[in-house]
Amino acid sequence: MSTIQIDLSVQQLLDAVEQLNTTEFETFLTQVLTLQNQRKQVKSDQPNAFLQSITALGHSGEKDVSIRAEEILKDEIDPIRGWSPKR
Repeated sequence: MSTIQIDLSVQQLLDAVEQLNTTEFETFLTQVLTLQNQRKQVKSDQPNAFLQSITALGHSGEKDVSIRAEEILKDEIDPIRGWSPKR
């Protein structure tokens, strides 16, 4: 969502709104409320987007690696250099 910055004073905004007829005012108000709701929705979706992005991290496809943890660590740790990812 892009943001448009408009430099208006409160008085200028009130003057502009005052000149609108009823239908134009209702349309304006509906647009403002729609934008406000969209911003709230974006903010509430952000934690979900983060959680969804990390759900598959560490997924190896194996059922239970904890049973083989010692074996896996032994293969990954060099007695002299320590741990480093296998490449």
